[in-house]
Amino acid sequence: MKFFGLFVVLALAIQYCNAQADTIQLAFVPSFGESELKKGKAYFLKNSEDSIRVHTFRFYVSDVTLLKNGLTAHCQRERFHLLDIEGALSILVLADSLLDFDQLQFKIGVDSLTNVSGAFGGDLDPTNGMYWAWQSGYINFKLEGVSNRCMTRNNQFQFHVGGYMPPFETLRTITCPVKRTSKIEVLVDIKKLVARLDLSTVSRVMSPGEQAVKLADLYSSIFSCQE
Repeated sequence: MKFFGLFVVLALAIQYCNAQADTIQLAFVPSFGESELKKGKAYFLKNSEDSIRVHTFRFYVSDVTLLKNGLTAHCQRERFHLLDIEGALSILVLADSLLDFDQLQFKIGVDSLTNVSGAFGGDLDPTNGMYWAWQSGYINFKLEGVSNRCMTRNNQFQFHVGGYMPPFETLRTITCPVKRTSKIEVLVDIKKLVARLDLSTVSRVMSPGEQAVKLADLYSSIFSCQE
């Protein structure tokens, strides 16, 4: 499959005594099916009457881990990364040339302990627009845009998915097989999400609840590792 421009580049690593340093890059690549996902570009699900444009796409990646035979080979020290279709890059230099792994694992969202500990700086800074002051909690996944299917003003849809208290937790864990390589690409296919949504009836989710949980279950399937 043809690769598209980097969405986000992360570097992972581990330090062993007397080991030679190396770099492992983790790149998130957004797409709409076989096409590169670009802000404001029109994409079609079935025909010209079924179009969609994405204006905002942001989500938290946390607790990036490399596994070998189901066991932890490396845990990234910097836990939280805010990824944004607008092109924000986060590059970390961490790794070991002797590191061996066969799976990548990460979470989409911010865990409950961090939520109740209050707002932080950096990628967790509330000024990034991913924090509900009224809810005192983080937005794990944000997708906004317009679609002909939306029966709303200006055909807008808004999905701000968060929630850390039972029974409405939306933190999701993604695990996928990968080859031992210096660069890992994670494909993020928005088409897989919107194709399973009925935007004519559900076009706005802005708080924790059953709809947010359903969306979290759906978007956990849009991430896949390119082998």
